[in-house]
Amino acid sequence: MKAHLFYVEDDESLSFVTRDNLELEGYQVTYCENGQKAIDIIKTKKFDLCILDVMLPDVDGFTIAEEIRKRNKQVPILFLTAKSHCSDQNVACLTLPIPLDFGILSSADFEILSEIIIFKSSI
Repeated sequence: MKAHLFYVEDDESLSFVTRDNLELEGYQVTYCENGQKAIDIIKTKKFDLCILDVMLPDVDGFTIAEEIRKRNKQVPILFLTAKSHCSDQNVACLTLPIPLDFGILSSADFEILSEIIIFKSSI
C-alpha cells in the first residue's frame, strides 16, 4: 500500500472527488471535514503526508499544521486554498510560524496534486 494520507477539507464535493481519486491511486486516506476533529485525530494517529484546507469554518489549516508540527516535525504538509491570488497565498505562507512544505490551489488539476503527493511522500 502507498502512503497513509490525512486529508482535511470542508467542501463536500471537492473532498469526495479528491478522496476517490487518491484511493484509486492506492493511497490510504483518513478524512475529516473540520479543524477541531482534525486536531483530535492527529493526537492519536500518524500519517505519511497531510493535506489541509486553509480556510475551514472552525479551526484553520495553519492552526492544524501547528498542532501536527508539535507531534511530528518531519511529515510533509500540503496546503489547499481557495484564494484566487497567488500573492495572497504567498504572503500568508511567509508569515507562518511553521515551515511551509507546499501550498497549492484547491482548484488544481488532480494530476498535479497526485505528482506532488508522490514526490513528498517519497522523501
